[in-house]
Amino acid sequence: MDLSLGTEVRDEYLQWELGGSARKLVEGVMLAKPGENLVITADTGSDRRVVDATATAAYAAGTIPTVVFYPLQKTAVMEPPPPVAGAIRHADVWIEYAVAYILHTKAFKEALKNGARYICLTGMDAMMMINTIGRVNYDRLLTLGKRFCEIVQKADKVEVYSPGGTHLVAFNQGRRTRQSGKLADTKGEPIMLGGQISWCPMEETINGKLVFDAALCLPQNWED
Repeated sequence: MDLSLGTEVRDEYLQWELGGSARKLVEGVMLAKPGENLVITADTGSDRRVVDATATAAYAAGTIPTVVFYPLQKTAVMEPPPPVAGAIRHADVWIEYAVAYILHTKAFKEALKNGARYICLTGMDAMMMINTIGRVNYDRLLTLGKRFCEIVQKADKVEVYSPGGTHLVAFNQGRRTRQSGKLADTKGEPIMLGGQISWCPMEETINGKLVFDAALCLPQNWED
């Protein structure tokens, strides 16, 4: 048992459940079709079990899976090595597991421009995949996300407060919301893990006090 992660690291750990979760991701979330090029990108910080299970599920679904591993970069949102950029440029479906994710890079934008259906699952490990995909009722999750979008969209004033002293006030002023944790049903659209909506109030209206009462620990092996 790796006590620093809290996750069993044996290859056979929940192997069948992981396989079912990977199939759900490939066919039920990414909507991968036979003959499509499905590219999986991962770095040396990624959980190899998740990558292998996804590639197996992709092959069983009739897609053409290509797995690209590369060294863990110093930080996220760095341009990847050219071979990685070349692979995702030709992807119909792109699943990213890299800890140092390349979301928002030039290579990312080029892949989406060419029609890739992308999901960011940075740092996903076996237990996370089972809990957040395999054991989740995605239909109900999407329904809940849609409801959250509607609630936020109708609101104007946004107020955030906490016992620690945070008290922020902002206004939406009609800014749109988006369910980013959705199915990959649109070419060139990035999506996130289910259960997330994307939105921000108008930046210039944000006012108040934000209190940080916790610590953030970066992944191991990242340089300062």
